[in-house]
Amino acid sequence: MPNPPLRVKDRIVECATELFMEKGYRPTTLNDILEKADIARGTFYHHFDSKDDLLYTVAERIKRRYLDLIRTEAEDKDKDVLQRLRHIDEGINALAETEWIRKEIRRSDVDPSLTLNVLRSSVEEALPYYAAMVEEGARQGVLRTPHPGTASMLLPMLNLMSLHLEQSDIERLDHFRRLMLEAVDMNGH
Repeated sequence: MPNPPLRVKDRIVECATELFMEKGYRPTTLNDILEKADIARGTFYHHFDSKDDLLYTVAERIKRRYLDLIRTEAEDKDKDVLQRLRHIDEGINALAETEWIRKEIRRSDVDPSLTLNVLRSSVEEALPYYAAMVEEGARQGVLRTPHPGTASMLLPMLNLMSLHLEQSDIERLDHFRRLMLEAVDMNGH
């Protein structure tokens, strides 16, 4: 049975995401989006106030994918906490949108308040999952820290840092995580 047609708003977001990833946000014109989504300009403005508004929706949906990945790993009790943290990094880096986000974050023409708001809300929403993993790791003796709150806040920030790194530098993130864990005495070294 074929998939049901996407709702118009969903189709616009999917088409825009594809175009943004292919061409970049600024080079993608509203006409490109209208053509790919096969909609009229009025239909676009029925769902979105502007192209920036659409970008915010695209960013929020990508953030949801990241948070779903983090939640899934945080709840996977078959792996130890350190494995889950590595799988979160690997999963985020495996998502197709991650490379596009890396490029867009480095561009000076992307609205910094949008980037900041999405990143801030990402950390806030991911924090309970990381806090639960730190608590679990402490109970298991895998992680030791006198400052679990600080450790919980630093871990999602490391994932955000990976968005600022080139793909070839991602392996440095594990080294940085080890340094950070030692700095908050999570490994007891």
